[in-house]
Amino acid sequence: MKTTKKIFAAVLAVMMIALMIPFSASAATSDAYNAFIKGKNGFTVNVYKVAKINTTTGEYTEIQGGTAVATALKTWKNASGNDSKALLEACENATFADSKGDHTFASDEDVYNFGTNEAGVYYVKVTGQPAETSVKKKGGALFALPEGTKTTQGSAEAPIELKINTGAVEVSKEIVGGDIDTKKTTASAGDTVTFKLTASVTGSKEVPLTEYTIHDNLSGSFDTPAVTEVKVDNTKLSTSDYTVDASSQSDIKISLSESYLKAAKEGTNDFYASSDVTVTLTAVLKDTAVSGNATTANSNSDRLTYTNVYGQTEKSGGTVYVYTFDLPVLKYDGTTDNKTGLGNATFELKTKEGTLIDTKTTDSSGNVTFAKLAAGTYKVKETVAPAGYNLNSSEYTVVISTTGVITVTVDGNSSTVNQVEVPDYPVTVPSTGGMGTMMFYVGGAALIACAGVLLFVLKRKKAAK
Repeated sequence: MKTTKKIFAAVLAVMMIALMIPFSASAATSDAYNAFIKGKNGFTVNVYKVAKINTTTGEYTEIQGGTAVATALKTWKNASGNDSKALLEACENATFADSKGDHTFASDEDVYNFGTNEAGVYYVKVTGQPAETSVKKKGGALFALPEGTKTTQGSAEAPIELKINTGAVEVSKEIVGGDIDTKKTTASAGDTVTFKLTASVTGSKEVPLTEYTIHDNLSGSFDTPAVTEVKVDNTKLSTSDYTVDASSQSDIKISLSESYLKAAKEGTNDFYASSDVTVTLTAVLKDTAVSGNATTANSNSDRLTYTNVYGQTEKSGGTVYVYTFDLPVLKYDGTTDNKTGLGNATFELKTKEGTLIDTKTTDSSGNVTFAKLAAGTYKVKETVAPAGYNLNSSEYTVVISTTGVITVTVDGNSSTVNQVEVPDYPVTVPSTGGMGTMMFYVGGAALIACAGVLLFVLKRKKAAK
């Protein structure tokens, strides 16, 4: 019995020791100091040790980051004190040894619990950000562990909150003065179309840009592109503040100059305090543009690229559409049921005010097309008839809608059509032979007979005398 009790006691002791091992290990690896840090979703931070703190004397030793950091550290009181600004600026521009910890925030509510057994002054630096994020300000943080008798900075409920001011990067493209809306318009070949490209200002003096480029992707339906104005908010930039590279029409680059971005970093211009960059660009619609309102061939888009210490980011923009339409005309013989086409008829196309746009002649099938027209009201009139046909003197008023529907009004009658159809009729001449000719012959003979009788009577009267 005693042996059994001894065995049971030994087993129980072993079990208790085994159960205590995890707690002992946990206690051995727990951190002496902690700091709770809150950032923003997708941002990454690294924690660097600026200096070691002698917990007995409070002296700072083994200072990292160079002379500027050492100088600022002398006047630094604590992470929330008035003297922290100089040290933060010095740390931002300094280079430190290996990071003591890093964390990428999974949400805006995520809190990073940084733990260490090394007493010291620590600097939290934002070292990564989401690709499509406009950073206006990205401040780090400082804290001392311990601070007096405090072994923890912040808490899960009230963490040290990093000052990260962000906004979404927006890029858009619009048509100025479009006849449909800001995304769609119609135009005739040769018309100049004006586009407005807008992109958010991104970056900050703390996270300066080394490149900021708005790209215009102009389709092959246009030529003669020209940048007429670049503005930052309401301030028009001089041509020395930006460059234009139009060597590739499908990627026209409007870039802020190196000197302008340098001035932005130094704070001598208001770029980082602004909201948007706006580019005004014009281009001429070519006569090879694709007709119709169902095509995307005449579409154009824009995008933004910008570069900072984290690399280059690209943000897509908006797409706009330019439509153009064709106006077909058929000249036909009005005496035929199948509308037989007539060649060599000449037509004029004019604006509704009467300004001549174009003159064209029908082909052998009686067809002619006035191509690449904007929506609007036009006048079509025949000016030269085919040989042997009378000229049609009617003026046809044509309305092309913004969806390409053609409505024709002539002699007070209106209809929706696929083409303007203009009839002509043959010239009528008197026919030969028949009663009509005989009447001329009889009349002529009667006149001759009357003249003969009158002459005979006159001669007899003369002889009688």
